[in-house]
Amino acid sequence: MEIRNVFTRQSITSPNQTLMVQKGETYDAVIKESRDGEAVVVIKGTDVRVRTEGEWPQEGRATIQIVGEQEGVPVARIVPRPPQETDKQAVHFSASEPLLPELRQVGDWLQKHGQSLTKEIVSTLRTFFTEAPGTVEQKLDTVRAVINKHLELTNVHLAAVHEALHGKPLGERLVDMVEELKVNEQKKFRVSMEGKLDDSASTSMSRVGSPQEFVQQLLQRLTALLSEPHQKANGTEMMQAINLLRDKVLHAIEQLKKEPHLEQVLDLIQKEIGEGVQIHPAWRQAFNEALTEARQFMENGRELAARKALFDMLSDMEQTLSSGSSDHVPLNGTWMQASVAMQTKDFLVQTVTAKMAQASRDFQIVKRNVMHHLETVLHWAEQRGQAARLQAKQYLESAIKQLDNVILKSDLMLFTDMATEKQLMKASSQLAEAKKRLHQGDERGARKIVNEVKDVLANMVLKPSETKVKHFVAGLGEPQADLSKAFLRQMNEAVQPFVDGPSARQLFEALRRFGFMHDYEAAESLVQKGADGEGTPQNMKATLLQLAQSGNEPIARQAEQALTNLTGQQLLNRWDAGVGMQSLFFSLPLRWQNEVRNVNVYVNARQDGERIDWENCQLYFLLETKKLGDLGILLQANERSLSITLRNDRDDFAQKAAPFIDMAKKRLEEIGYHVKMVNITKLTNETKRQEEEKRVPSVRLYGPFTERGYDFTI
Repeated sequence: MEIRNVFTRQSITSPNQTLMVQKGETYDAVIKESRDGEAVVVIKGTDVRVRTEGEWPQEGRATIQIVGEQEGVPVARIVPRPPQETDKQAVHFSASEPLLPELRQVGDWLQKHGQSLTKEIVSTLRTFFTEAPGTVEQKLDTVRAVINKHLELTNVHLAAVHEALHGKPLGERLVDMVEELKVNEQKKFRVSMEGKLDDSASTSMSRVGSPQEFVQQLLQRLTALLSEPHQKANGTEMMQAINLLRDKVLHAIEQLKKEPHLEQVLDLIQKEIGEGVQIHPAWRQAFNEALTEARQFMENGRELAARKALFDMLSDMEQTLSSGSSDHVPLNGTWMQASVAMQTKDFLVQTVTAKMAQASRDFQIVKRNVMHHLETVLHWAEQRGQAARLQAKQYLESAIKQLDNVILKSDLMLFTDMATEKQLMKASSQLAEAKKRLHQGDERGARKIVNEVKDVLANMVLKPSETKVKHFVAGLGEPQADLSKAFLRQMNEAVQPFVDGPSARQLFEALRRFGFMHDYEAAESLVQKGADGEGTPQNMKATLLQLAQSGNEPIARQAEQALTNLTGQQLLNRWDAGVGMQSLFFSLPLRWQNEVRNVNVYVNARQDGERIDWENCQLYFLLETKKLGDLGILLQANERSLSITLRNDRDDFAQKAAPFIDMAKKRLEEIGYHVKMVNITKLTNETKRQEEEKRVPSVRLYGPFTERGYDFTI
C-alpha cells in the first residue's frame, strides 16, 4: 500500500525516482553531471534529475534550492551555503581536538550519499563509539548499515541496528526471558503456599488451645494442600512416575535416531510410553494422536514425515517432563490440540469449516479470473505488433500478482498441503518466464508455457493438510490474559519448525509471528476497526511491548532488549525504494533437536517493482550447529540458475554433506530454480581464525560478506 500527496505543501517527484522534493526547500547535494540545462544530483543518497537555472559546475558539492517544476521535473538553482552550515563544517575539521579516524571514515561515507557530517552527528557518533559494546570494526559496520539504509544517524537507530547485527542473538534473549518467567512462577507459587499455610495457622490458632491440636490440624491442612491438582506433581509418587517416563522418552528418542526399522520403533514407543502417559489426560490424547499420524505417514510411504511427527511429540514430552510440572503442556503442534477444551471443539470445528469453505470459494474466484486472464494473453500473443505484446504482458503480470497473493495472503494456504503451494509457486514462475519470452519476441514459446499453466490450474484439486488444520486450530484459542502464558505460547509457536514442511507461506507466517509486520498490521487494524483496540495483532512484538511495561524490572529490561533487536532488524529490512538494489537481514531463532538455535539470513537482490527479483538474488544463511559448528550456505541466483556454496571449517564436511545435496537440488527445482553448481569451501581462512583468537570481543561476531558471505555495501 502506498500513500502519496499526504502533505499540504507542494511536492515534486521526477520520473523514475521516489524522493519527493519540496518547492522552496534547500538541499545539500552532490552534482554527478550537468549539461544542456539538466543535471543529475544526489540528495539523501538518491539520484535526482533536475532542470538547472543559472550557472552550474559539471560536478562537485553544492547547496541547491527547488524553485519550480517543468513537465514533472523539479527546477533547481545553486544558492550560497547558509553561514551557520559553513561554521558548523569548520568546527568539525579545524577544531583543536582532531576527529577520530572512524569519524573521518563516517564522514567519507556520508559525503558519498550527499550528506554532511554535522555537529549533532559527531556528538551522537562519539557517544556511540564510546559507550556501545563491541569492537570498532563492529561499530563501523553498524554505522555503515544505517547510512546504506538512508536512516538518520540517531542514538535510537544506532542502538537498534547494533543490537540486531552484533548483540546477543534474539533466540538467546527470548530463552533468557523464559528462564526468568519460570523463576517468577516458582516465586508466585511459594508465596501462594505461604499464604495458604498462614491462613490455616491463624484459623487453627483461633479454634484450638493446645499446641498439639494446632500441629495436628496444620499437618492435616498441609496434606490437603499437597493433594490439590496443581500440587500432585510435587508429590514423591508423582515425581517418581515423571522421572521414569522421562527416562523412557529419552530412550525412545535415541532408538528413533538409530533404529532403521520404523515399525519396531513404533512398537517400542507404544509399549514403553503408552502406560506412562496415563498420568495426564492431555498427554494421553496427544500421544495417541501422534502415534496414529505416524502410522498413517508410514503406510503412505512417508517414513521421514512419520519419524518427524514422533520426534516432535517425544521432544515436547521430554521438555515438559524436564520442567518438573505435570500440568504444563507445551502449546504447540499436537500438544496444543490435545489441550483444547472439549466444550470448545464444536465451535472450533464450525469456525475452521467456515473458513476453509470461504477460502475455497475465494480460490475458485481467483482461479476463474486467472484462467480468463490467460485466455486473453493467448489471444493477444497470437496477434503481431508491439501493442499486442504490451497487452499480453499486462494480463500476465495481473495473473502472476493474483497467484502470488493466493500464496502469501489467502487463508487457503493455511489449510492446504505443501504440494498445492508448490504447484502455485511453479505456475507463478512459469508465467514470469512466459512474460520474459514475450519481451524477447518469442510468442510461440510464451503461448506454450501459458497453455501448460492453464492445464495445471484446470486440473488442480485442493487437498487439506491435517497437520496444518490442527495447527490453525491451535491458534484459535482466546488471547491469554496472563502475559507470561501468552509469551510462552507465542515463543513455542514462533520457534517451532515449519508445519507440514518448509514453504513460502510458512516462512511468511513465521515472520508475522515474530512481529516483523506488527507496526503495519497494528496501523491497518486501527484504521479498519477503530481505535478501540479490537483486532490488535497478537505476535511476539506485541507481547514484548506489554511485558516491557509490566512493572517487573528484570522481565521489562529483557523485553526492552529483545524489542531493540527486533526494531533493528525491521530498520535493516526497510524497503529502499528507487535505489535499484535491496538488502535484508533476519536473525531468527529456530527450535532444532529440542534446543533454540539462531539462523542469520542475509538477502541482496535487485528490485523488481515493489518486490525483490527472486530470479536474480543472493541469499546467505549462517547457522549455529552442535555437530558441525558454524555453517554458511550461499545461494546465488542468475536468471533462475542457482549456484550453491556450502561453507564449513570441518575437514570431513564434504563427505557429510554429500547425501543432502541431491535432495536439496530436487526441492529447489520444484519451485522453479535450476541448480548448476555446488561448491564446498572453508567458512574462515586460517589467518582470519588466528586474528579472532587473539581478541576476545564482548559480543558475538558475524563477519561481513567479503569474509563470511555478506556485505551491507551495495
